[in-house]
Amino acid sequence: MATGETNLTIYDNAGRVIKSLVETAQTPGQYEIAWNGRDRHNQPVSSGIYFAALRSAQSVRVIKLMLVR
Repeated sequence: MATGETNLTIYDNAGRVIKSLVETAQTPGQYEIAWNGRDRHNQPVSSGIYFAALRSAQSVRVIKLMLVR
């Protein structure tokens, strides 16, 4: 597999973008990234359900997250 554009974005329950964690070209492999529970303005978000969408040229994967403060 080749290097490709990769995006990892956090969304709220209404589908609004909370924060983009990754927007870069990545080579295939395993990566680890932590979300600090803050939005794109560096403000803390409230407890609740959020979604993380990982997009690459080959696929899109979405997982549900629960943020508990």
